[in-house]
Amino acid sequence: MTASDVQKLFMTEAEELLTEMEDALLSLEADSENIKLINQLFRAMHTIKGAAGIFNYSAIVDFTHPIETSIDKVRKNELKIDCALIALLLKCKDHTWALVNAAVEDDEAALNALSIQSQLILAELGRHENIESCFPQTIAAEPITPERIEGHYLDTGHWLISLDFKADTLRNGLDPLSFIRYLHQLGLVLEVICLSHKLPSFEACDFESCFLRYRIIFAGNCTKEQIESVFEFAQDDCDIQILPSQKVSESFQALIEQLNPSENQRLGEILLAIGAITEKELVKSLNLQSDNADDSSTKKLGEVLIANQLVDKPVVEQALKKQTQAREQAQTIRVDSNRLGQLINLVGELVTASAAMKVMVDRYHFLDANDLVGCVEHLVQEIRENALQLRMVQIGETFSRFRRVVRDVSNELGKQIELTIQGGEGSVHNSVSFQ
Repeated sequence: MTASDVQKLFMTEAEELLTEMEDALLSLEADSENIKLINQLFRAMHTIKGAAGIFNYSAIVDFTHPIETSIDKVRKNELKIDCALIALLLKCKDHTWALVNAAVEDDEAALNALSIQSQLILAELGRHENIESCFPQTIAAEPITPERIEGHYLDTGHWLISLDFKADTLRNGLDPLSFIRYLHQLGLVLEVICLSHKLPSFEACDFESCFLRYRIIFAGNCTKEQIESVFEFAQDDCDIQILPSQKVSESFQALIEQLNPSENQRLGEILLAIGAITEKELVKSLNLQSDNADDSSTKKLGEVLIANQLVDKPVVEQALKKQTQAREQAQTIRVDSNRLGQLINLVGELVTASAAMKVMVDRYHFLDANDLVGCVEHLVQEIRENALQLRMVQIGETFSRFRRVVRDVSNELGKQIELTIQGGEGSVHNSVSFQ
């Protein structure tokens, strides 16, 4: 590919990403807490910034980087998304496209003029952040009972560490409390609850055995693998589970959304890449799966991970969905419209030649060739229909672009206008234009 071809590809990708960004922003007006749409905004800015950096388009990088940071604050619940911010981000989207065009055209005059506008928009974004910023609510300190452990940590950004020490732990020279002390080097141990419901009676108790069962609520800016490393020497003497809270699981889902896995990447590899599971957990789950390989009810890896509480079900579902998307995208290629038109013209010539051959066979009574001609005619017809389908697009994709126009007109007139599209699943030829 020439440099011009690569730049053209960059423009096409940028246009698609910005269109997705606009669609997401318009949808957020009705569903402002949709994390998938927010991640879509972040991915658009992040990808355009990265691609622009490769081409050394500094004007695009300098403009998109602060926007990416602001959207990341929305993802972290540090910034509210409302109508004012949506309107501002739509302006950012339009300006980004203007920068892309000027940068690809190497129009220095246009870039100089746009740089002033970039500063004004970013200043407006900065003022909005100062006014609208918000912070996560602190968790009220409440007494926690073993029955309420899950409820306490569920909606926080914390981890729940389950430690069930085995009977020979003390005999093997391990000190259970030392692991909890070491956790303080990674973060903050908020609560340690010692469960006693499985303690034997006093008369039956062996005081050289260990019956300690801890539930630890831990807050720290660290990965699951780092937490697991604290208990590396207790793997054989303790049943360990590191459970993410709902917010941590949501962050895993956001990371999966940003991934671009290959079509052959497996579920375990995806979860390992984002830190949802550790390598030891993956090996353990695969071993459990292989141990039951001869069983008719053998579970899939995702089911094994969920059953052993190593990963939440929504995270596994998101990873499987991403895996499916990667396989579907791997089957999709971008073809130049001129080449596609040439292919359809050749198919048309093939249809004509096939019809002429059939006339010739009928005229000279080549009876032995009738079946062959009929087969060729059928195949040509199939090729023709499939070739024509390549030029068809869903009409909904065309009309969905009007959502922005309707929104802008609605704001200008001060009236509530709603665009409803029916029959959007129908297809039209992609050369059709609507005036």
